Amino acid sequence: MFTGGLATGTYTLSGADLDFNACGACINIVADIGMTGPSKFYFATAGMITLTSTQPPAGSISNVTFAEVTSGGALVPMGCTARIDSMSFTTP
Repeated sequence: MFTGGLATGTYTLSGADLDFNACGACINIVADIGMTGPSKFYFATAGMITLTSTQPPAGSISNVTFAEVTSGGALVPMGCTARIDSMSFTTP
């Protein structure tokens, strides 16, 4: 996704976008941030992203599920999962 640059539209997270090291639309959660930095990382396993603007990027995500991964993107066996049903975002 986005090999030709960001474009507005609605996209299903699939294929390379579900690969931590190859994604174009990478949706992550960084959690448990303490004195030494974060200790929990989650990466999207399914869902949708809608871009309503590309300059700056803005839009929403829906039905995004996440699996716990290491800081390098490897799946954590029997790790935690998370879900975001709907969320809007903007960037400064």
